[in-house]
Amino acid sequence: MMIRRVRLPRSLARSMALAVFLAAGACAPRALIAVDVVGDAPFQNVTLRLSAAGTSKDFAGVSFSADMPFKAGLYVDGGSNTVTVTARALNGGNCIGIGVGSASGVSAGSATAPVMIVVDHSSTCTNVTSGTGGDNGGGTGGGDGAGTGGASSGEGGSSGTGGSNGGGVGGTSGTGGQSGGNLITNGDFSAGETNWGFPAMMGSITHAVTNGALCVTLMPPTASVTIGYPPTGTPGFPLSAGSSYRFSYQASVSANNTTFTARVGQTVAPYDAPGSEWMNEPLSASLQTFTHTFTRASNDNSMGVAFNITGGPATVCVDNVSLTPN
Repeated sequence: MMIRRVRLPRSLARSMALAVFLAAGACAPRALIAVDVVGDAPFQNVTLRLSAAGTSKDFAGVSFSADMPFKAGLYVDGGSNTVTVTARALNGGNCIGIGVGSASGVSAGSATAPVMIVVDHSSTCTNVTSGTGGDNGGGTGGGDGAGTGGASSGEGGSSGTGGSNGGGVGGTSGTGGQSGGNLITNGDFSAGETNWGFPAMMGSITHAVTNGALCVTLMPPTASVTIGYPPTGTPGFPLSAGSSYRFSYQASVSANNTTFTARVGQTVAPYDAPGSEWMNEPLSASLQTFTHTFTRASNDNSMGVAFNITGGPATVCVDNVSLTPN
């Protein structure tokens, strides 16, 4: 008699695993972080590595894209209400893509709502093939393929995903060059305009990364443009109700004839941004840093950043965009 093996859909398999997990919660008080991983472009037959709260798990033979998520779960020790989750796509031991999400409501014996993580292709993503341990421990990432561990503290390593002093995905010389826990990938535009878009334009506009900053030129007589993260059609990042966030960026303008508004809001209708929209920012001829803090009133799984610029003729430049838990 032939016995056929039935493969369950991932969503059903995850639900069954969750049921078993909850039933055994008294014996194993751990939290389950549910994750939906999508890509900026298709990833085919890769190993997906999920890391959070000092725990990592590999999923082999995984494929996912912008409209075909891979659903997975990661067990972590409970106790931290909000946890940063890092997803890396590996091909032959080489890291070819990376993304970060934030899981809220992480507590022992329960499961979180699914966290959406967008994995972006990256040619500068660190190799993570040599297991755990970094230069001086601490966090997820690793320097030059050192696996889990960092140069001094936090997530990241000496020169890979992370930076010379740890501090989240990114860091001083890692993917995107961002500081710890940044929800914005390529916020320093070291990968050009990757992950950024221009969803609204009126008049004549040109744009390019110049001297490490993303610059848009509004042609005569006037024009308007939106610089948006992430680009249209790409899921945004999640924000948690009641959590405080720190939004920071640098900007400059060549002439005092424009209006500049920065906002952190929904990427889909109604494009809500209460308490996280800052109008008429006072730009000057040289890059200056603007920093704002805000608390999101409700959970939202698809948030983004927009810089709305109107006026000209002038050139406006933006650099070092970051959004981190405060």
